[in-house]
Amino acid sequence: MEAGAVFQRLSFSEIKLKLPRESWYYLRNEQKDGEFEAEDVWYYKGDLRLSELLLDLNAMLILVEGNLIVDRYIGNTNTDGATGLIVLGDMRASHMVVGGQEIHIAGDLQVEKMFWGDYNHGDLIVEGHMQAELMMTSDQYRVRIQGTSAFERYIVDWDDFGVWQGFDMTELFVPEIIIDEDEEPFVWREEMLRLLEEDKPILYEDRIKPIREQPQIPFLFADTQLRPLYMQQVTADSLCFLGEPEAASSSYEFWLGDQFFRATAYGNEADSGHFRSVYFQDGEEYGALLKIEPVAAQSGSAAHSHPMQWQLSGKYRKVTDEIVDWTVIDDDSPAAIQQLCQQNWVYLLQAVSTYEYARHLIDPQHIREILTLPLVEPYNDYYDEERSGLWIGDIYFSFRQEGELYKDSPRLALVRMARDYTDEQGEAKVEYCSYRIQKHMDGSECVSVQYSEDEDDDDYTMVNYEGGAKLLDAVKFFEKGRKLITRYNQDMLDGTKPFCGEDFAMEYWREKGYIS
Repeated sequence: MEAGAVFQRLSFSEIKLKLPRESWYYLRNEQKDGEFEAEDVWYYKGDLRLSELLLDLNAMLILVEGNLIVDRYIGNTNTDGATGLIVLGDMRASHMVVGGQEIHIAGDLQVEKMFWGDYNHGDLIVEGHMQAELMMTSDQYRVRIQGTSAFERYIVDWDDFGVWQGFDMTELFVPEIIIDEDEEPFVWREEMLRLLEEDKPILYEDRIKPIREQPQIPFLFADTQLRPLYMQQVTADSLCFLGEPEAASSSYEFWLGDQFFRATAYGNEADSGHFRSVYFQDGEEYGALLKIEPVAAQSGSAAHSHPMQWQLSGKYRKVTDEIVDWTVIDDDSPAAIQQLCQQNWVYLLQAVSTYEYARHLIDPQHIREILTLPLVEPYNDYYDEERSGLWIGDIYFSFRQEGELYKDSPRLALVRMARDYTDEQGEAKVEYCSYRIQKHMDGSECVSVQYSEDEDDDDYTMVNYEGGAKLLDAVKFFEKGRKLITRYNQDMLDGTKPFCGEDFAMEYWREKGYIS
């Protein structure tokens, strides 16, 4: 049925008392002394079924006093002042491509395929429940659902991510509606509506449901036995971090829950006293040290035809405030020590495998690029609360340049990002991710990721070793932040004055000629 033929043309003053009292249209009219009284409204009383509904009209609002079914799509091209839609019952549609108005559903909303709301002049309010296969919001579009919501996939500002990597819209949408001429591709709204009008597909429906399983991280070891070869591998120069120049050893350490791990390589294999070790600590109970040392080669030419031989040994002690002597680990050692060594050795092999996988997920060059942005230049003191960083959108960024001193000690390059969130119990919290460039003994680099819900980082997780959801979220968070700060930096260079900078930063940018 043609939409225009079924509606009555009324003035806002004739229908205003039918509107939900929390509707923006009603509230605005009350607050502004009848500002909308003479505005045009399309009105229908009763249940209504349409083929499609376009919201680019010469009317401020459509009001349906009943249920509404739209078989094909609801949409508008103008996202800055489109026609509003209020339904005083339930509503069902195949697709919704909206933005720039209030859409208020007093009952339930069911979108069979895709809902896309765009731009911060738009609101979706559903007093009942909402269901959609694909739910998308962009450019600060606001959604308030008072009942339950059920979505196969929810994309916010194009920040839905696949497994360990950024969301690629070209994998979800048909190529006709993707414009990929700029640094980032974007969806062509008008073409999307044209395809819907012609009953042509706009997305690959079999790809709506995201891949939820985590990637299979390769396990780098043939088995989980405690072998000298594996001890060499877990203490390799490609894993141990570069320490002080005069240090005779290199190492790395981390926590998994209440279990502590440290791997160390001391000296060179050709030097006397060389050894490699791993240390496990079970909370505040026991500490165990496993070590391999070269076995002295026998004299004669035969000694040179065999690889170096290693001797494996272990010792443990109870963790107390006092110095306690070590006890050799043997077959008669307590069961708790045997379990500590066996269990944590397996955990260490898994953690090393995860680390080797995770080290390729964030490029160290991306950290350096952020730290050299003109937008970042005035924030040059990580240890000064005012000059450490700034808010951009809903993310707080802080920065530490390579070699910045803290207590006369040079520190690693770092970008730290924080955001507020609400947990499953509805409690407001803050989470922090620190991304620092680490250098290994073999000269290679990686970005080490530290996650914390503590501003002072007293309680943190090294997610490169832990993996799982925290690593996935940290990679996603970094990609979102990198895109955000890069865009704001470019906007500043293009002449848009940043609203996020403090007075000292604004003055710096003016002196540099970045802003006027």
